[in-house]
Amino acid sequence: MSDYIEITVEKEGVSDTSYEVREVHVLNGKYVKEGEIVLSYETSKALIDVEAPISGYAYHNCEVDDLIEVGGVIIFISQVCNSFPVLTG
Repeated sequence: MSDYIEITVEKEGVSDTSYEVREVHVLNGKYVKEGEIVLSYETSKALIDVEAPISGYAYHNCEVDDLIEVGGVIIFISQVCNSFPVLTG
């Protein structure tokens, strides 16, 4: 089993291909609890809050106003501090 999980951008609308990041709620390496909001992005119809599916250390590869692709990885949550893949974006 991997030391981390990936959080990807889910498709919210039929014709959507990307969304704009509105708020990053955590700093890289910050410990988050399951259910905590880690990032918010805007679709053509709504503001979507992304919750941590597990507790662990969060690492993101996006900033406010970045466009994020549907299906792309936006956050990793690691069970081990400083244990994450190289982030690009």
